Amino acid sequence: MVDLPAQQARTVDGARSFAFEIDTFRKECLLGGLDEIGLTLAHADAIREFESRRLTQQPWLANRLAD
Repeated sequence: MVDLPAQQARTVDGARSFAFEIDTFRKECLLGGLDEIGLTLAHADAIREFESRRLTQQPWLANRLAD
């Protein structure tokens, strides 16, 4: 059994346990069920705000289909 919050792995019978190290950021991502896409989507509002501001400030960068 793996206990990620405690950073411990135990044998099925519980007779032995082993500590392991994991990067704090990766640990929190795993516990939160977040992959790279999930992390990006967690900032969706800020991304939309940035894109809206960018389009207003630099309209020539907009992707537009030919009329």
